[in-house]
Amino acid sequence: MANRRSRNRKLRRRLSYIAIPLVFALLGLVVTVFVVNKVYSNYSDYSTFIASDTRIKYENELYNNFKGYSGKQKATFDNTSVDLPFTNEQYGVIRCEELDIKAPLYWGDSEIALEAGAGTYTGSSMPGYGSVILVSAHNTTYFKNLKNAKQGNVFSVKTNYGNFEYRITKTEVKSVGDEM
Repeated sequence: MANRRSRNRKLRRRLSYIAIPLVFALLGLVVTVFVVNKVYSNYSDYSTFIASDTRIKYENELYNNFKGYSGKQKATFDNTSVDLPFTNEQYGVIRCEELDIKAPLYWGDSEIALEAGAGTYTGSSMPGYGSVILVSAHNTTYFKNLKNAKQGNVFSVKTNYGNFEYRITKTEVKSVGDEM
């Protein structure tokens, strides 16, 4: 009987030398898959967009319709004294009372900025500069009511250098892959 207990103890000990490392290996694998999946999904979306014709069409449309400050357009304030914000830095708040939208406004449209509020595409202009401004936010959080936008709605943008209002003159829904 004592011999049998001794064998059982030895067997359990040997199994624990196998089971414990297996449990830790599986735990490490689960954590690795979770982290890699999170990183890869962001990279995959970005690399697909960068390598696609959609990006080229988007950039062509943007640059064909983008009117930088040329002297003909007039900035609505003296913009020579404005310090440009750093990437992912909040520089204002965008609000539309009619749509119940209020979001902090960041310079840049990275995932960091979009998780915190609305982001301004760095290839566009800033509010008040007399040019096109491209602002985006997640449609499940900050811009969830944007689907109800209609011509005439007014967006106010309060920045650290001035307050500005923009009125919707046209709405259009685009999907990735649509012709621009």
